Amino acid sequence: MDTLSELLAELSNFEGRDNGLRAIYRWRTWKPMFYRANLYSHGKKIALMVYAVGPILKEVLGEEFDVTKAMATALVHDDPEMITGDYMSGDKAKMTKDELDAIDAEERQAIKKLSERFPLTFSGFNYEELQLDVQDLRTPEAR
Repeated sequence: MDTLSELLAELSNFEGRDNGLRAIYRWRTWKPMFYRANLYSHGKKIALMVYAVGPILKEVLGEEFDVTKAMATALVHDDPEMITGDYMSGDKAKMTKDELDAIDAEERQAIKKLSERFPLTFSGFNYEELQLDVQDLRTPEAR
């Protein structure tokens, strides 16, 4: 669990990030909704789940699977939504290819802006590359 604490401590130095994520609540259009997680708590929950199943992931995906990278990716995977807002997956499922392409372009612009604003690296990983890994699902850790 020390790794998660260390990752969170490092992210707390990304100016404005914690408050930016705390301001965005998931499932905003669902009414009634008695518990709405914000993006800050959501990322921590995902990272904690990755930590919990890390040994199984290494067993299934191979020893080269990097649990720390997967946890780091989980923690930052929603960062672009500080700029774009939260697009709910149920809404995305109803969108046309053109609409999805527009969201993808918007998210890539957000990644570029955040990469200029935040430190170059997070836990030894290039921050922009972590974001692009999520965007394109190009690594096992991002998937």
